[in-house]
Amino acid sequence: MRTLLLQLIALALLTAAALLFADGDRMKRAVRLIGGVAMATLLMSSVVQLDYAAYASELRKQTLLEMPDLEQTRADAERLDRLLIEQETAAYIWFRADELNVALLDVSVSLAWNTEGYWYPEKAVIWVPVGQGRNAALSDLIRSELGIPPEAQRWEEEDPADELD
Repeated sequence: MRTLLLQLIALALLTAAALLFADGDRMKRAVRLIGGVAMATLLMSSVVQLDYAAYASELRKQTLLEMPDLEQTRADAERLDRLLIEQETAAYIWFRADELNVALLDVSVSLAWNTEGYWYPEKAVIWVPVGQGRNAALSDLIRSELGIPPEAQRWEEEDPADELD
């Protein structure tokens, strides 16, 4: 506190000396303005002395708290990738069935993880109207284009009227 008072007194004396040598009204106003700003800066710097080490430490803590969990992010990304591939594969089966004029009620695809690091279609459940059964042409396309063998394709017959109830 003593140092602050000595600095304020020295600054006040310096401003007063500058005022003695200032010529004209404009020059005196400029010296007063500069002296006032210097005093305000001196007072503020002594009142608000920032502990940079504590500030950096606290900033680091907050950053670490706000960072997402990388493992959870990876798991979420894998889950989304899997869901997207399942949906895209099912949509592809729907598209090919439409091209072959095969009526479908629903399609569900199951994926498996390859040791090379990607998801691939492993099984498919295809719901068709009663009496339609397995469509050989669509089954062959699913085998040849998606790699799902006929034994991993399950064709279920369902009455569309039962869906409405």
